[in-house]
Amino acid sequence: MTTYAPVLYYDSGQIATIILQPEGVLNYNGSDAYVQNITAVSPQVIGVFKPDLTAMSGFPVNMTALGVLSNVYIARFQLPSGLSSVGNYEVIVQYVDSQTSRERTKVYQLVVGTTMGNNSVVGI
Repeated sequence: MTTYAPVLYYDSGQIATIILQPEGVLNYNGSDAYVQNITAVSPQVIGVFKPDLTAMSGFPVNMTALGVLSNVYIARFQLPSGLSSVGNYEVIVQYVDSQTSRERTKVYQLVVGTTMGNNSVVGI
């Protein structure tokens, strides 16, 4: 099953952060409805595709559990810099659903633009 994440916006050369929180499953036990959290097994960023549809090197990379939140995972990577890096990137994340043992895919779109204006900081 493939799902699509919200669009993320970055400037060229920034470090991109991908956060995965698998969707819960709605259960009903006869009297109460509740959401059962799904834990992702072996979540990975399997590929990042640049605007020209070529794959960035260094992938796949494992995602890391975020502290005590065992069902939230994070991965970071450096975006290319320069005018040739401007455009839409596709990030493909895969994991195994702990409840069904099925592989799931989540696609993130990164819109990378150029930095505008004065971005330097000068001490007083």
